[in-house]
Amino acid sequence: MASHLANIFGTEQDRVNCSFYYKIGACRHGDRCSRKHIRPPFSQTILLPNVYHNPAHNPNESYTEDQLQQNFDTTYEDLYCELAKYGHLLELHVCDNVGDHLIGNVYARYEWETEAQAAVDALNNRWYAGRPLYAELSPVTDFREACCRQNENGECNRGGFCNFMHLRLASKKLVSELKAGQRLERRLNPPKSLGGAGGWEPPSSRRSASPPRRRDGRDDDRQKAPVRELRQAIKDCTDRGLLAAAKWAGELLVAIPAEERRRGSSFMHSTPAKGSHASRPSISFSDAEGEGAGSLADAEADEEEADLLEVAKTYYAMKELDRASHLLRNCKGPKARFLSIYCRYLASDRQAQDAWESKAGTREQENVAVNAELVGLLALLKNDTEPFLLFLKGVILARMNRRPEATEALIKSAKAYPWNWSCWKQLGRVVQDNDEFAGIRPHIGDHPAAILFSVTIMIDLHAHAEGALDLLQRVQRIFPQSLYLQALRAQIFYHLRDFDEAEQIFEHVLAEDPYRVDEIDVYSNILYVMKKRARLSDIAHQFVKVAKDRPEVCCLVGNYHSLRTQHEQAIRYFQRAVLLDRTYLAAWTLMGHEFVELKNSQAAIEAYRRAIDVNRKDYRAWYGLGQTYEMIDMPQYALHYFQRATALRPYDIRMWQALASCYQTLQKYKDAIQCYRRALFGVDQLSREAAALIHKLATLYAQINDHEQAAACHTRVVEIAIHSHSDVPVVEYAKSAMHVALWEISKGAAGDLTKARALLSRVAGSAAEESGDAAAKLRGLDAAAGGEMLQS
Repeated sequence: MASHLANIFGTEQDRVNCSFYYKIGACRHGDRCSRKHIRPPFSQTILLPNVYHNPAHNPNESYTEDQLQQNFDTTYEDLYCELAKYGHLLELHVCDNVGDHLIGNVYARYEWETEAQAAVDALNNRWYAGRPLYAELSPVTDFREACCRQNENGECNRGGFCNFMHLRLASKKLVSELKAGQRLERRLNPPKSLGGAGGWEPPSSRRSASPPRRRDGRDDDRQKAPVRELRQAIKDCTDRGLLAAAKWAGELLVAIPAEERRRGSSFMHSTPAKGSHASRPSISFSDAEGEGAGSLADAEADEEEADLLEVAKTYYAMKELDRASHLLRNCKGPKARFLSIYCRYLASDRQAQDAWESKAGTREQENVAVNAELVGLLALLKNDTEPFLLFLKGVILARMNRRPEATEALIKSAKAYPWNWSCWKQLGRVVQDNDEFAGIRPHIGDHPAAILFSVTIMIDLHAHAEGALDLLQRVQRIFPQSLYLQALRAQIFYHLRDFDEAEQIFEHVLAEDPYRVDEIDVYSNILYVMKKRARLSDIAHQFVKVAKDRPEVCCLVGNYHSLRTQHEQAIRYFQRAVLLDRTYLAAWTLMGHEFVELKNSQAAIEAYRRAIDVNRKDYRAWYGLGQTYEMIDMPQYALHYFQRATALRPYDIRMWQALASCYQTLQKYKDAIQCYRRALFGVDQLSREAAALIHKLATLYAQINDHEQAAACHTRVVEIAIHSHSDVPVVEYAKSAMHVALWEISKGAAGDLTKARALLSRVAGSAAEESGDAAAKLRGLDAAAGGEMLQS
């Protein structure tokens, strides 16, 4: 029995361990796989996931094959030179797949297991091309088994979505030079310890053969919980009126197990704690000389102004912003100054917004509300380095659309005081696309708050979801009971369109906290897509009793009415949501969808434009604008908005199909063909969805008189239907079957008449419209064959 289990380990016959993970070190199911992924305690091979980004996948750029190869050679050389620093590099392979589990993966095999372990330990603290590297030991030992043999022969039908490796090869000359350079380096600087090739070297006392440590250098799976920091953050944020940040910190605090909270363990982040001479610790993270004196002066000022601050906080809670600001106008302490300037900013911005709304529908209305007091408020913060005042400076700069300066101020504030979640949220609003995010990523560190910021940005930008799941898992080790983190996980699965998994997570969250309103709008979107009217009705009635004046609940009720095709009522609730919060993106977008259902194109366009004003990173508003302009026969405008949506979500085949449809309407058939071919990368090549896309390609090839390519596409449609979906009725592929049969007949003696007869027979015996034509063609073939027999 033991020998049998050993023989089948890691094969398709093994019902316990995942054969794909054993062969290629990655599985498309990830953590949701029904079989075990056993991470090796030691290995010669390491895996760096999602490192190589192929420029060919960028829809906004076009490159020649030589340019792509040159780009890859540069990346390959960078990786080889870096990885060779840790030991004798035997193999280096880069995947060119586009599936989530293999895209951009880099595999490196060393001579010694300890060399691989050293590389993993070092690379988990490194960045490449503005992105953090994550390294792990991989079970792959034989890359011949991991690679797709059909791809090597040019016969793989699954393309980049194949579950086996499709390797991108560097130029032979470059590989030869790199290997020669490594041999020369090892001769000039021989390693200190030598051993048999591929053998296992016992670990030293400094390094074990255990799985790689994370970036913070800890050896265990759990990090010390930041109990004292979170408690202080709740107090600091509450004193300054940042209630959303205080609530966020509080949720993380109660997610720490009670035993650890009692111990009051402290998380050491990048900024060391500073001593304070006051009874209550004050925060000051300036790098200037005389820092201790500044901290003492701030603490004393806060102590002297404590009574005024407490009264001002009551005014702030009652929305008497001008009164609170006036009370603190002469205060010198950082807390009082922050609350005073913050109240002035909120009051002036509200007045500017009200004035702008009052001009709605007139020529006097500007594109955005103009707040004339921002310049004066910014002057009050000119030389401040205190973290919360830096945050406020970033808020004002962002409101003035001075984004580079706002980004700098917010990053400084977030690094000095990482537990201010309002600062991270504002920084997320400033970041516009993946390139900007990649640019700031090296500067924000790896504090848990910075990791959560990265996760939320990746969700907003619809970036690589598997990477977001990995980052989220790191933080969940610190806060294992956090419902907020579970809700984030559900949102990731929602964007992956894994609605069943997302629904289960949200159900668990609501079971633990039935009054949690946050993210309930996302859950309502999931139920809407899944057509679960009864469950949507239940939670709508439940939350209307709990918090009917929250925009999330208004959105939930609007989705309920929309699912019941009560579009006017749905619009009323979405309008109520944006009255409660003018920056509530989901309500503007969903309102646009409802106006489209009512064929009110002008109102739909206005709603989508307001959604874009709130967040230009959301593809749904751009896509909705494209659909609306397509509906009113303005394809040039539709094309522009579909291009914007595709740039934000390049791996969504719906974007490419919409783009192709626009090009087809504009009779730009070659561009439409390129879009449909790109859409094919996102589907299973043997699925019915792929067959539908290929049929559209065939139609376009016929439009440009490329009949050979059209026949090849129709042939592929027929093959998918007959061999992969035998239950598909002939009616669905009758047109393609007729086209293939006629093409074979038109080739005369060079055609395959047997194949033509078989296809015509299938169509003639079906209920398709083409059955009569197929029967006539069969009779014609029989008559021609009979005439030839008489002549012979």
